[in-house]
Amino acid sequence: MKNIFLISARRSGTHLLTDLIVNNFKYQRINNNIDYDFLSNDNVETFINEMSIGNKLAWSHYHDYDNFFKKELDEKHILKLKEIFQSSKIIYIYRDIRDVITSYYNRWYIFNKFSSFDDFIQHSDLNDYRKLANNENDNSNIVDILTTQHKNWFSVYFAKELLDLDIELISYEEIINNYNNSVKKIGNFLNKSTKEILDVRLKSLKDQKIDIVYTHNEFRSGNVGDWIETFGQKLGDEIISQYNIDIKNHIDAYIDNPQLYDFHEPEKKHYQINSQDWKLIEKQVDNELIQYNDYFIEFKNNFDVNFVLKHRYEICERKLDDVRYKHKVFYFKNYVLKFIYPCKANLDKKTFDYVNPVASKINLLKIIKANDVLFNSNVVPKLYYAGINNGFLFVIQERIDDNLLIPNLYNIHYNWNWMLENNIFNQMLEHFFNLIKHNILLCDCHSPFNWALNNNDLIYLDLDGIQIFNNKNDLINSIEYVNMIKFLKKIDLCWYNKHGFSQLENFEFF
Repeated sequence: MKNIFLISARRSGTHLLTDLIVNNFKYQRINNNIDYDFLSNDNVETFINEMSIGNKLAWSHYHDYDNFFKKELDEKHILKLKEIFQSSKIIYIYRDIRDVITSYYNRWYIFNKFSSFDDFIQHSDLNDYRKLANNENDNSNIVDILTTQHKNWFSVYFAKELLDLDIELISYEEIINNYNNSVKKIGNFLNKSTKEILDVRLKSLKDQKIDIVYTHNEFRSGNVGDWIETFGQKLGDEIISQYNIDIKNHIDAYIDNPQLYDFHEPEKKHYQINSQDWKLIEKQVDNELIQYNDYFIEFKNNFDVNFVLKHRYEICERKLDDVRYKHKVFYFKNYVLKFIYPCKANLDKKTFDYVNPVASKINLLKIIKANDVLFNSNVVPKLYYAGINNGFLFVIQERIDDNLLIPNLYNIHYNWNWMLENNIFNQMLEHFFNLIKHNILLCDCHSPFNWALNNNDLIYLDLDGIQIFNNKNDLINSIEYVNMIKFLKKIDLCWYNKHGFSQLENFEFF
């Protein structure tokens, strides 16, 4: 029976979820004095032996998956811990960080140290949090530390297939407000069922005449939304607004795959096992890819691609802070390594394992076939290599200076008004319509994150946002083309209202 690791920030519901699992699914918890974060060479053998039996539950408050195993332990112990973690079920429980901070502040040994909440925010040493973060000497405040922790572990969830981890998310609020559904959700993830749902929430105790095994007895109120009494509305709203931009909006889009704007086509439905004949398509793509076996041969002969793939974490200069791409995009001195998922929405494991390898080959073929036109048209940076590794599409591209990325140049994020404010709408349209002549479509050109301004030339960076069609008729009848034209017309109307003339009238529609 697989083990479980619960990952969380302190005061986020670790014991609540532990009790839910222990009482409803009969897992055995590891003694909570042996928190995974505090293992040493003195007690690690005991921990390993217990976990090796199976059906055990352990937890960790560690802040960063990257540093999860960087402990002062013998190499043999580190390798065994990696093996145990990699083969376990992993659950990340998260909570509104405002309630986390409130709960932490109201701990008796914290509360008695400070004269007020403002005093706590300004002068807390935050030892309980900082010692588990990347840098124990980090002077960030508790909001930044908690946000970073959520970013780190949500980024693992975004790349769970690439990291070969079996991980689920659940919020404290879900468990409190929708307890029965939460038990079923966890049961589905663990492939276990329970005949009778045992309610471990504090408010249920008076109504139950059944013994509950508790891991802890220092619970506070357990309420959702307590932060309002401590923070006040203004500060609370400021914190959650930035949190939503950095994390929540991405997670919601990934899990729920909603229509994000008027002309967006949610893609999850196109990446289902029965949405098309994937095996037939794979045979056709494989036959066509054979023609391009030598396309990157010169680069591969002078560059150890496999070494970079295997050691990317150790040798890269940096990874993105973006929650979506931290484990998918790696920056080196002169090039960038990117792993590309065909579907940007969450797929169940069976569907992903079936569809992703084939869809990745389809995208690889598109990228190779379009590359010469794109590069010679000065639309994209140089593509050094593209290939499939363990079923995942990856590309190695020329690195563009970070300062030249549109969001960094203009400090504009998450909208298309950058085209209006910075007078580069016309350049984008030139690229768009010139490529249509070659049956190539830029599908995500409205996003500022997909562009850089290199020597005043607009450069497109999003290779998976490119579609190539067999002929003009297929292109102009595609939903992608129809939606992009609607989008461009909407932008052009705003341009007209601002400047008094149209940019689109200079281009031919096909």
